[in-house]
Amino acid sequence: MNADALLVAAWTHDIDPIIVSIFGVHLWWYGLCFVLGFLSIQVWLRRQGDQLGLSPRGVWDLTLCTSLGVLVGGHRSAPAGCTLLHQGEACVKLRETTTGRYTLIKRKFRVLATTTGLVISNALAAMANFGQTKDDKTEPSSAPATRAQEILTKMLAAYQACKSYRDTGEVTNKRDAEGMSLEGKHTFSTAFVRPDRFRFESKGNMFGRGPDRDHVIWAVDGAIRIWATGDAAAREHKTIGESLYRFLGTSGGSAGLAPRLLIGEHNWMHLPNHLRSPKLLAEEKIGGVLCYKIQGQPHGGEKRDRHTVRIDNKSYLIRKMVEKASKLGTTTMTYKPEIDVDIADDAFTFAPPRD
Repeated sequence: MNADALLVAAWTHDIDPIIVSIFGVHLWWYGLCFVLGFLSIQVWLRRQGDQLGLSPRGVWDLTLCTSLGVLVGGHRSAPAGCTLLHQGEACVKLRETTTGRYTLIKRKFRVLATTTGLVISNALAAMANFGQTKDDKTEPSSAPATRAQEILTKMLAAYQACKSYRDTGEVTNKRDAEGMSLEGKHTFSTAFVRPDRFRFESKGNMFGRGPDRDHVIWAVDGAIRIWATGDAAAREHKTIGESLYRFLGTSGGSAGLAPRLLIGEHNWMHLPNHLRSPKLLAEEKIGGVLCYKIQGQPHGGEKRDRHTVRIDNKSYLIRKMVEKASKLGTTTMTYKPEIDVDIADDAFTFAPPRD
């Protein structure tokens, strides 16, 4: 036996290349391998999409291009016995002849173009359905394929660039503790005109305990004051940020979101622009407004903690924020924001009531 015969003999097998035949249509082992390979590419790209800078549509496009490249490249470079799209030669066997010498006996089989087309189309259809989540399938075709981090960056820029801002909203806090389900609600409003006119007001209670309490921060011409129900008089504070921090818990958390973004204290790690591994899930309507839906893990939180923010896809203002914390429960904030609108001067004044 010569060296070439030995090399061929080392790779000879008797595996039937056809897995099963259904009404004359063959399912080939190599076709199944291609399908599994393409699906593996799709799964990996879906998991690594954020790190690679790919939107859900980008993942699909790259998978499709990779799959077509493999098919075309494999067809162009494969030996005759592995050809996908035309008649090939395979199942090479060696038989010893009566003279004691080995010769190559080639058993030919025909790969039908229709069979190959069926395998490829099934692979692409499987990838399309397997790669899409429920939210992806309902996403409007006109939605831009903007990555989550880019959207969060634009959100931050919208709050920093606006000349004026105002909102009204509601925050709900839910928590299960000691076998009891607790729920608290607050309403809030914000008014802001650059450079130094500001007012934030919150009214509600923590987990339904006790009567509602008011908390107000207002600032005009550099003078910053705060007041809460039960205070004899307003108190002065040095910075708006310090005042917001003081009312963070008693406002149900609403003092720590939009107001901080407006005054430029965007380095606070619980803000949406600091979410870890943010993912763009889909688009959905909040109060009739189409919004991006982004989810990520907050800095400093538990692994199971998740923050989900809905951002107006035109103004890039926050419309809804849901904070789920394994130890603190769930906080939901909804907003009706406006930017670059005229706000009267009396919106920034407040006279504490007298008992």
